[in-house]
Amino acid sequence: MIFIDSARNSVISSTRRSLSKVQSIHFLLFTSSFTLFYISVFHFNAAFNSGSNFFSRTPQTDANFSAFLHSTAIHNLSTSKLRNDHLFITTPIYYEDPKSFHRPTIAVVAAADKAFSPRSLLCTAYRNGHKRVTLGSIQKITFTPYCKWATYLVLCPVQSKIETFGISTTHSEEPLTLNFIRADSLRRSVVVCMSRMFLYENWQILLTTLEIYRYYGVDLLVAYIDSIVAGAYELLQVYAKEGLVMIEPSVKIYHNEDMAFNPNDESEWGNQMIVYNHCLYRFRESAEFVVFADWDDVLVPRGSDGGMVDSLRTLFDANSRAGAFQLHRMSTTVFAAADPKHFDLTTTLTTMHVSEFFGPGKVVAIPSRIKGAWVHKPSVYEYGYQLAYARTHQSWFYHLRILSTYKEKPPKDAKIRPNELNSSEIVKSFNEFYKSKNIDQIFTKLPTSQTYLIEMEKCYKEIAHIFNLNSHGHCPNQAFCPVPQLPIDCINVSHEFAERRMANTMLVSYRTKSEFLFSRTGCLP
Repeated sequence: MIFIDSARNSVISSTRRSLSKVQSIHFLLFTSSFTLFYISVFHFNAAFNSGSNFFSRTPQTDANFSAFLHSTAIHNLSTSKLRNDHLFITTPIYYEDPKSFHRPTIAVVAAADKAFSPRSLLCTAYRNGHKRVTLGSIQKITFTPYCKWATYLVLCPVQSKIETFGISTTHSEEPLTLNFIRADSLRRSVVVCMSRMFLYENWQILLTTLEIYRYYGVDLLVAYIDSIVAGAYELLQVYAKEGLVMIEPSVKIYHNEDMAFNPNDESEWGNQMIVYNHCLYRFRESAEFVVFADWDDVLVPRGSDGGMVDSLRTLFDANSRAGAFQLHRMSTTVFAAADPKHFDLTTTLTTMHVSEFFGPGKVVAIPSRIKGAWVHKPSVYEYGYQLAYARTHQSWFYHLRILSTYKEKPPKDAKIRPNELNSSEIVKSFNEFYKSKNIDQIFTKLPTSQTYLIEMEKCYKEIAHIFNLNSHGHCPNQAFCPVPQLPIDCINVSHEFAERRMANTMLVSYRTKSEFLFSRTGCLP
């Protein structure tokens, strides 16, 4: 059976050729070291409790690089005194009969300058023509010292069975009416909140991850899309029809020409924290466990024969105060065919080489026990809960990377190695699914080479260089990365916004529409 594996952040293949295995290993070590460095300088979790897939456009020459640093320094100075009263809000989430709130509540994941001063916010809800106004609260739930913008949570107590909802800043002001969605109510054991898909072309890792999670009984993977090659998008749609995947547009923050800078450039990992936290609050009461991961992170269930959920129950039962567990992430290299018609899932799963090197861990949480999510650990916990660390024998993540691609047959050094996966049953399950869903028709549309990965490799190196020279004031995300225009079929997400200047001068902006648009000229940042 045909099937490919190629990691999202695996910047190991150029457009026309694969990098050597030595180069691949060097880059694997480099990216892991940089991520460890990045995490080591944050240490923001204590501050919260007391109160990966990214691009960054950097210059290609030393002269331009110096100019970039100089211009950024000027930018930081010129914006330091600017107003920070812009609040961007995502789609409000309505809890009509909540377990984690004392009364019906609207939760709104928002974003604003990290120096944003929470204002008085009035929440207005109507039921059967009856108006009720309550005082809302605003809390910062994630931030990084390197980015100007942070993630916030707005909570509005409301009544049950509401029909409309709005916010205002004074009693005399007409409320800004906002559409809302209901918090997910379908009981689910395990939901995986995935990182956003940006210039995504690694359909091989996508399929590998989907099939492993499908086999081990994960209920839902939430896919937030910025841009993705068309064939990979069609694959996601197949799994979405089966109920395993929920496809959502990713988040873009509203900006206009009058603003001193684009807030999207100053939001960590391209609004990734907004995405994670919106996913957290959408499934906060329906999911028993929520996993926060990248598409190349595969959680391996251990400690139970009952699959993923029983493994996680065993883990949390051993620590009643754990709001979340950070699990080791083991660097894992695989072999994969470059052409989908020559890919064999058995080869991919059985030739995995699991390194002794542990990369920065990823998190699984009981969602009702945490208030805020970050890349590698929660940022805020409910009272009485904390982060716990899983031991290797309990559970871990495989962090998948392609060591080498091959044309028709695996190379001789693609040796069969034992691992924790039930490879034969996973392959059997996939083969049946492949035939029943006519996935072979989609395979003909998948790319046979990676085109954006070489640019990602440059970005990793240049971002690390920036952090080494002058880390403060340089927000890590894709905003400064040159993206080549290529004749590739892609799905890009387009957003429309609205804004309103409130009575207290605060600017509130929000998304009114998102569309998935087909393009023959490549993926957009």
